Amino acid sequence: MPHDLSPADLDRIRTWTPIDEDLVGVADDVARLCREVRLATGAADLARSHHWADVEGVDAHLDLPYLDDDSVFHRLDLFLPHDAVLRGGTTLPVYVDIHGGGFTYGSKELNRSFCQHLAAKGFAVFSLNYRLLPTVTFLEQLEDVAAAFRWIAGHLADYPVSREAVFVTGDSAGGALGFYATALACNPDAARAAGIPDWGLRPRGAALVSGLYDLAPLLDGSADGPATFLTALAPVFWDEHFRSLEPRFRDYAAMVAELDLPPIYLCTSSDDFLEADSLLLGAALARAGKRFEIQDWAPAPGVTLGHVFPVCVSWLEESDAVLNRIREFSYRLL
Repeated sequence: MPHDLSPADLDRIRTWTPIDEDLVGVADDVARLCREVRLATGAADLARSHHWADVEGVDAHLDLPYLDDDSVFHRLDLFLPHDAVLRGGTTLPVYVDIHGGGFTYGSKELNRSFCQHLAAKGFAVFSLNYRLLPTVTFLEQLEDVAAAFRWIAGHLADYPVSREAVFVTGDSAGGALGFYATALACNPDAARAAGIPDWGLRPRGAALVSGLYDLAPLLDGSADGPATFLTALAPVFWDEHFRSLEPRFRDYAAMVAELDLPPIYLCTSSDDFLEADSLLLGAALARAGKRFEIQDWAPAPGVTLGHVFPVCVSWLEESDAVLNRIREFSYRLL
């Protein structure tokens, strides 16, 4: 069994990611690479998954379809503080969460604990699925996010939430999708150029965790480290339309310099393998005079935080501090 995973382990991993269910008809070499990435990442998440727990006082509305195609990839969850349900009203701010996983791994279930902890801080949190590499391109994943945005916009009135205070969050690859979604939703010209003109929502801000923002090394094959496998899948993932976009609609630094962006909060840590991406995005935001905050955690001696720690190890004190910082950042913008 790959990675010494038992059948029970595989069944558990499948609760938060497909392994090979969506790889039917995919070229053997591509399917093999994606399966290996999913198994290796799932094995890493397996131990901490036993600590993911539901949060008391948070109501869950699960598996809501945002497209009428019966696809598990087109469903979302909503987490609401029960107190907000009892109070009613239309003032509760909203977060839309986009899970990570190298664009090829994971689902909304991977982020369920994080989303509930975030909801408990005083938010409604929509957590969405999207189709995974290798069956779709980057722009097609953004099309899924846009479809979820449109569904959420059309259903906000069904819940005790504010329509004017919608924020975006995402981690790792979800941070990339969150950054691009925020930029496209706030810039109609960029959205039209990308071929995704209708977003339904204009985010008031974004809180991005350990995101992958510099896509150039993945496009030109120069990436190293854990994201290297994406260069092998570049012909599948980065279609000619995305490659042909002007830099201001594709390159993170040009986008920051030339597009209208809401305030952004960035979180990383000094032992995060994508730390540099957050720091480079922060530098670009600073040069462009955009409003942003960045939190680069230094773990205590002998302690590891690592990649996307507020999401995957959400019970840590440091993770709770990040959630409090997200609350402060967001509530200042209301």
